[in-house]
Amino acid sequence: MKNVLIILIFSLGPSMSWCEEGIPDYLVGVWASEDSKFGGQSLHKGVAVYLGSNGVGAIVGAPPTLGHKILATYDPESNTIHYKVVLNEKVVDIDKNTMTYNPSSNTLSVAIIENMPLHRKFDVFTTYIKEELGL
Repeated sequence: MKNVLIILIFSLGPSMSWCEEGIPDYLVGVWASEDSKFGGQSLHKGVAVYLGSNGVGAIVGAPPTLGHKILATYDPESNTIHYKVVLNEKVVDIDKNTMTYNPSSNTLSVAIIENMPLHRKFDVFTTYIKEELGL
């Protein structure tokens, strides 16, 4: 049931032209809250950001497992990831649509999630998880 719900939430949706610049290797993978629990790369508890090298990813929370597909670009000068959310196959802008990478602590801070730095749990974003998330 969880996988069906996730697939319904994430759709292939619109063109990825907005995120053509990509995400650098040192940011690709799964970033998650300190209290997160995983089964492989599948989030069971906590908050996670999944980032692919092409800029396609997801922001997910659990339980219950809910989330949104994102299209992201990275600005290396400011260490900022800008993203747009895909809802019902449409790209929408939201307030606080940034994440900031802190190279000294190797953490990611998501503007919409205050006081919860995310740590890189996996340095890959597997094809299996991309398919599970419907990306």
